[in-house]
Amino acid sequence: MMASNLRQRFKSGENANRFAKPDVILDDENGTLKLTPLGRYQVMNRICKPELGNYQGNPDEQPVRSFEIGLLVKILLLLSTFINSNYCDKISRLYNKEGFIGLFVRQLVSPPTSYVKLVKQGLSLPPQRQSEFLPPRINLRFLANKHLLFYSFLTLLFVRLLGFSLIWFHFSHVSCYSLMS
Repeated sequence: MMASNLRQRFKSGENANRFAKPDVILDDENGTLKLTPLGRYQVMNRICKPELGNYQGNPDEQPVRSFEIGLLVKILLLLSTFINSNYCDKISRLYNKEGFIGLFVRQLVSPPTSYVKLVKQGLSLPPQRQSEFLPPRINLRFLANKHLLFYSFLTLLFVRLLGFSLIWFHFSHVSCYSLMS
């Protein structure tokens, strides 16, 4: 009965927007959104697309994406964490500095942000939410992007095929400038 009513309702063009959100309710146990039977019908029949949950933890520790190299993401996270733990005060001072240096550092460094951390208390209790603050920090994760690595390799290969070595290219320009002055 319900399925036929739903089919009739959606065939008539009512709610024809594929990007509309499916029908949901708030779950009392853990405070999350849960699909209703109507919402499940909408998703299964591709009437609506569910809004995929955004990652709500530490933004630097997001799961590996399909366009990234997993091992490289983990290595770069460790390196970023090491740099941030040793130079946190200097990075924050440079980030907050006025003038050209401050503008330059703000382009390179991730801005300060806060996020909600879920702390599990037990099996029967809902998780407790704690707000965490991250200061300005270096995030090297972009270097794990497959596309960036591929195009960087192609550029290096092209430069090498032209007969240049990047180290030689740099030093030859430095020596030419020193000879001119």
